[in-house]
Amino acid sequence: MEDRASSPCRKSRKSTVYIIASTNRTGSYLLCEGLEATQIAGRPTESLTAEFRRTLCDSLYGIEMSFSVSMRVMVEERTGANGVFGAKIHWDQVEDIGPESGYEGPPYVFLLEEFPGAHYIYLSREDTLAQAISLNIASQTGEWWRATNVKNPFKQPVQPIYNPDEILRIEVELRRQCQAWEDFFRVETITPLRMDYETLAAGYKSEVGRALEFLCLDPTATRTIPEPRLQRQTCELNKLWHDWAEPLRKTSLPPVLKPERASVGI
Repeated sequence: MEDRASSPCRKSRKSTVYIIASTNRTGSYLLCEGLEATQIAGRPTESLTAEFRRTLCDSLYGIEMSFSVSMRVMVEERTGANGVFGAKIHWDQVEDIGPESGYEGPPYVFLLEEFPGAHYIYLSREDTLAQAISLNIASQTGEWWRATNVKNPFKQPVQPIYNPDEILRIEVELRRQCQAWEDFFRVETITPLRMDYETLAAGYKSEVGRALEFLCLDPTATRTIPEPRLQRQTCELNKLWHDWAEPLRKTSLPPVLKPERASVGI
């Protein structure tokens, strides 16, 4: 069986399509910012969601469109001049969009049908407890992003409340979603480019360049991109909650099985 991503530089491809597969709080917006700044990797964002497509179609045509038509309109609008299209999607969004698509089978089928032959960049986070804490704080404060010289209109003037049970529940759910991505790659014989938040945050331009190279685009385009506007939101509160929650894990969480370690069957 052919590996869907084993030959990302096929000469016959007239355009490049890629999907950033992720879960919440893994730095996906940071990666999107860097890729767009190169001016050769399209304009990746959360453009697959129903809300994004509905808003776009309404602004362009003033009407609501079917799933596949709205996808085509969105792709046309978000594709770069050089034919490159990119989008990012979290696994929980895959589970939301799947039923809307009308395709039979697992919720991810719409990705295969709407974007055949797409390349996948899988963005995860090594410290899933820190990821869960970040998600919990963002959910309480509404501050999903922080950018230089930009006021976030969604940020609420509230002090987040520490709830270890909720944090650990979120971590278990995030790990379930990571496993779902791994199962998708395994079942559909996809070899993604793997990235993690920690390395991306520490080596922004290097990781953006690695993504460009994976997509058969010029990695030297990163030389001219500015420093990211998005700022890291981790602070002393995150670290304090991490110290408090770590000992409360009753048992070690099972590892997320990667394709070479996963058992047969989904």
